[in-house]
Amino acid sequence: MSEQDFWRTATKVLAVTASLVGIIQRTQYRFLDVLFEVCVFHVPTIVSIIIYSKHSQS
Repeated sequence: MSEQDFWRTATKVLAVTASLVGIIQRTQYRFLDVLFEVCVFHVPTIVSIIIYSKHSQS
């Protein structure tokens, strides 16, 4: 696998995880603090999307 494939896979995994946690937090019950959720799930997902998009352009 190339480095771009690893970034694509990591981005997909992070996006799915962040989405699932966000959906569960908003619909069923809140088990995490909002700031913790953003810092642990959403920020790394956004960073990986940025890195993957920059890497795929070059």
